[in-house]
Amino acid sequence: MSCADRVGKVVKDWAHLSELPDDDKLLSVLWAVSHNAVPFQPDAVRDLIRHLKDEFLKQPLKSVDLNTKDFDPGSIKTVGDLKDAICESP
Repeated sequence: MSCADRVGKVVKDWAHLSELPDDDKLLSVLWAVSHNAVPFQPDAVRDLIRHLKDEFLKQPLKSVDLNTKDFDPGSIKTVGDLKDAICESP
């Protein structure tokens, strides 16, 4: 499975979606649709980062060096932004 597919699967599971989200979908909106009682920042973002780190501890390994400030209102707003941040990093 590609790095981008792995990120998409983590987002799908995190947001409790029935299918993989499109790259242009806003992470905050995906979260709000099914979890509006839990704030996106910082709680849901921390949870997403934890899930990503868990996924990328598996082979093949990939460093996940993100924090809540990287996400909306930071530069990571969409599923595609998140894929780029993880898959294009060293």
